[in-house]
Amino acid sequence: MIGERLKQVRLDHDHSQFELAQKLFVSRQTISNWELGKTLPDIEKLLAISEVYGLSLDLLLKEDAQMVNKVKQDAKELRKLKSHKRLMYRFDRVATFSFGAAVFSEKLRWLFVMIAGIAGLISFYHYVYVEDVGEEYLSFWL
Repeated sequence: MIGERLKQVRLDHDHSQFELAQKLFVSRQTISNWELGKTLPDIEKLLAISEVYGLSLDLLLKEDAQMVNKVKQDAKELRKLKSHKRLMYRFDRVATFSFGAAVFSEKLRWLFVMIAGIAGLISFYHYVYVEDVGEEYLSFWL
């Protein structure tokens, strides 16, 4: 289990939970929860641990199915967030272009305003999704 591996590596390097927590910018309780298997570190923290102790991720994750599944789930969520972010920007551009076109087109102004409104709403939906769901991922990954 990764918690046991983390604890062993930490003790091998004569670090307390508090010292490791300071290096990783997390609380001592977070380190304790990882070591007890109550929670699992995210990929960002695994990378930081591997750098602090000079270990490969392979060594940290080896034979820990639960952690491997968490990393896979994090990667899946990250791909989903990136997709929502791309869609947000694309629909924002459509809305901007449509408002610009509405200014110059008297006959089709209503159509361009409707397109801009719909694209703006879709863009806003993706913005809310990214802000609500992806807050913890975006700061590091995007």
